[in-house]
Amino acid sequence: MLITIIATLNFATTPVDKPVTKGIYVFSRNPMYVGEFLINISVSIARVSWIFFLVAVIVVILEHSIVVSEERFCLAS
Repeated sequence: MLITIIATLNFATTPVDKPVTKGIYVFSRNPMYVGEFLINISVSIARVSWIFFLVAVIVVILEHSIVVSEERFCLAS
């Protein structure tokens, strides 16, 4: 959860006309998605749930298309 919180703060404190290149964004272009994935995997391990694990993996696959479209939009702007 800490990754998601730090990423949100880094994103919120960066000027709108600048890319986010500080904090956790130094290591990942999409740290909020990474944080969300780690939370979901942690919950699936804590609950010993293969179904929740499978859902977490499917969500990551679906979010990949969102990331690709966001990057295309950013490059076009």
